Amino acid sequence: MFIPFQEGYSISYVPSTYTPYFSNEFQQDYISSNYPTAFNGSTVRLENIDRHESGAVSLTCSPLDFYSFLISNLLVTPTEITSDTFENYLTCSYLANVIAVSVLIYDSKSVLLTKRSATVSISPNSVGVSVTGGVTLNDLRSSDCLRSAVQIEVKEELGLSVSFADIIVSGLYISKDKLQPVAICFVKVSDIRSLCLCGEDIEFEVQSFEFVSFHALSKLDLTSSTDTTQFHLNYFISEVVPTP
Repeated sequence: MFIPFQEGYSISYVPSTYTPYFSNEFQQDYISSNYPTAFNGSTVRLENIDRHESGAVSLTCSPLDFYSFLISNLLVTPTEITSDTFENYLTCSYLANVIAVSVLIYDSKSVLLTKRSATVSISPNSVGVSVTGGVTLNDLRSSDCLRSAVQIEVKEELGLSVSFADIIVSGLYISKDKLQPVAICFVKVSDIRSLCLCGEDIEFEVQSFEFVSFHALSKLDLTSSTDTTQFHLNYFISEVVPTP
């Protein structure tokens, strides 16, 4: 399910209504066994979405921790959220629904893709967009938590400094595999091949970079990629890439 932000969006802050389904003891044992490299940082939970008659979207968010996401959303059966099931999805207190950002860096001819390393907890060894990351409590304190998360993740993973004005947030996609709300974001640069990709998290999170032309992008094999990556790239092809 995709909720476009064509008429803009706003974000408000409330206390979390998340209720863990499992005990703390089970959570600790499960995560230490299945995600030994995971770090329990701060995250931001999507509590509610209001779509106004004007087309603008209001997101209600709350603070949470990353382990809650590992022990809830990552255990659900992959499925597609529809308009009929969306309200049940939002009101389910057992889902952490932490917000992530998916960022595609591109220029007039190509996009920057990455192959994730084997050491990351989520989707290791998969081909993905330029940058992904979670929205944190510090982001939530900024004037725009989505753009703040993009700005920080792009700097940490690529060593690239971007301003809020450089970032386009097109909408929110609810992924099928993790039922995770993901902001679909873009940053256009003059020449991606001239970028000095030297972020501090590259060694841990990125195995390799790939510059893919618009023509080759439509033929790329993404069967091993997440459904969010597949949606993001297909959205880019349909909405951004110029028609020949």
